Amino acid sequence: MTDTTTRFVDPDTWWERLYEEPAAGSSSTDVGLESDDEEPWEEQPEEPEGPPEKTPRQWRVPHRRLSPHLPRLPARVQQTYSTWSSGMDPKRAARWRWVLYNGSAALAGWGLNANRPVAGALASCAQATNTVSALLLGAGMCAVTWHFADRHTRGWWPPLAWVMRIPLATVVLVLVLTPLR
Repeated sequence: MTDTTTRFVDPDTWWERLYEEPAAGSSSTDVGLESDDEEPWEEQPEEPEGPPEKTPRQWRVPHRRLSPHLPRLPARVQQTYSTWSSGMDPKRAARWRWVLYNGSAALAGWGLNANRPVAGALASCAQATNTVSALLLGAGMCAVTWHFADRHTRGWWPPLAWVMRIPLATVVLVLVLTPLR
């Protein structure tokens, strides 16, 4: 029923013909090979014995700058910061830098009245249900703000990254300062 000389494909037997051995008188070009010497696959190198070598895993990957053509902070500001923090312990200097960065972003959000809708949502949730629900709502706001506004912008130009930190810092500040009763 299967004739290898016809060019028409019988839809019922294509699977069987795919795996059948070529006939004795046919050449190897009937099954797709150009000559008998070539193999349709390349030989794979042998895998080494034993477990693969472990490489140290980096949990915190440094962020690359997305816009290298934008300038960094001015040299005068960098020089002022380096002289201010030169006599300080590096951990303490990093802590101060974190407090100044996040505190100024939270203060900017408070000054722009970005705190009012968040505080209103937390207060109404606390009145309608309970304090735990309001705290969960605040934690959810922090997680969503971090995921969509802050996480992707850390490697940006520093002033622009600071602007994108304002919503998260404001939500955290409101969550800490809003009385939930």
